[in-house]
Amino acid sequence: MHESYIRYSAEEKETIVLSVKRSELSIVQALKCLGIPRLTFYNWYQKYATGGVNALRETPYRRQTTRVGAGIISLR
Repeated sequence: MHESYIRYSAEEKETIVLSVKRSELSIVQALKCLGIPRLTFYNWYQKYATGGVNALRETPYRRQTTRVGAGIISLR
């Protein structure tokens, strides 16, 4: 089954990082309440710690090109 993903703005990510760190709950408990995966939070936290809110901005998705398509065509 396909899960839907929520895209957060850089400002929302910053608010989440700061709120979780300031929370009286443990990080795991706070993330569970928010429904945010631990790995996602720690990725955001690392980016925020090294580059602030600008580091949390989305980077454009780069599609990797491969030669698989050419190989499949040559099999026909």
